[in-house]
Amino acid sequence: MLDIHTFELFLNDLRYEHPLAIWWAIPAGAATVALWYFWWKTKRAAISGYGDKILVTRYTKPISAWLAGLLLCGLLSVVVLGFAAATMPFKPLAPVTVDAGTLRVVAVYDSSRSMGAEDDRGDQQIFGGPSCMMEKGPCGRRIDIGKWILINQVMPLIKGNRIGIVTYSGGPVTRSFLNDDFKPLVQILTTWKWVDLNGALGEGSYIDMGLHQAVQVLKDDQLKPGKSKPQDIILLFTDGGNDSKEADLAKAEEEVHAQGAKVIVVLLGATSQSAIPLYDEDDQPIFEKDGARSYFKDKAEDGQIVYTAADEKGASQLAGELGGMVVRAQPGRPLNINWPAALMGQKAQINKRYYYQYPLAPALVILSVIWLAPVWQQLLSYIKRKFAGAGR
Repeated sequence: MLDIHTFELFLNDLRYEHPLAIWWAIPAGAATVALWYFWWKTKRAAISGYGDKILVTRYTKPISAWLAGLLLCGLLSVVVLGFAAATMPFKPLAPVTVDAGTLRVVAVYDSSRSMGAEDDRGDQQIFGGPSCMMEKGPCGRRIDIGKWILINQVMPLIKGNRIGIVTYSGGPVTRSFLNDDFKPLVQILTTWKWVDLNGALGEGSYIDMGLHQAVQVLKDDQLKPGKSKPQDIILLFTDGGNDSKEADLAKAEEEVHAQGAKVIVVLLGATSQSAIPLYDEDDQPIFEKDGARSYFKDKAEDGQIVYTAADEKGASQLAGELGGMVVRAQPGRPLNINWPAALMGQKAQINKRYYYQYPLAPALVILSVIWLAPVWQQLLSYIKRKFAGAGR
């Protein structure tokens, strides 16, 4: 049984070498209708002009209106399917190689309180993390998903290139300078828990501080004489929360532009409201006196539970100001992105799997049926005569 969600993801991932070709189906379809009408009108005029209709049709059966309409539908289908094939639909695959030394990537993680919402506790495995089924401690958090995306989707594709790691909340902390040895980076992200909630200075979610520190990591990396400058990438893992002042954020954005860094905002979490579960120092769940699960509460709001949602609008605005792009890491859904193409652009060598044959095949079948129509008519007449002769 076809999974409709899988089919939607497949369609979303399709690309077209000649997308404008489908528009040519409109004038081609109009021309087909005009030619069909001319043929139909001429055929009827030929029958009526040849002689008495009863005598003419005595031995020659004229084409019926419904068959003519069926013919028109078939011709229009051929036109649409043919131009759909002409768009050359394809699905981009992973590149053959991403050359070593062509990228410098800084992964910037929001470590504010809201990143502890466990939107993906039931589906963390989609992003390559372990199952949360038997896990009592933190699991499926927004910040966890961001780490699994870097470990499982980005790192395997850019071996030989360098990655740095920065966390921020009220202030930034550089967790790793640019490094092409990914093993300690994985340790930083997992075992050492250096990239975790409250893994930076202060409280809040000041994106300007994270961007400023990312640029600083890139600036601190001294290029060897004679070496061309690699493509600088800033991967910003956030749920969209932002406490930065407009002037401070604008200044950080100017620094990013001056560095020539490409920014990819990975938006984590659901757009629906989620609570933030609390854990003790041993990563064990905290419970209230009545036995209910304990969640983060706002002291200024009479101890009401705080709910948080991913700010899609804010992330899109930020990406637009930075000239970057937004990647939605939606709970329960695979990440729909071709990382090499997103990171390297036209420099990535991308294999393509074409799908033009799927609209082209039925178009050829329909065209063959129409073209061989006289053969089908003769065959049908022969079968009728045989049955008629056998019944006598």
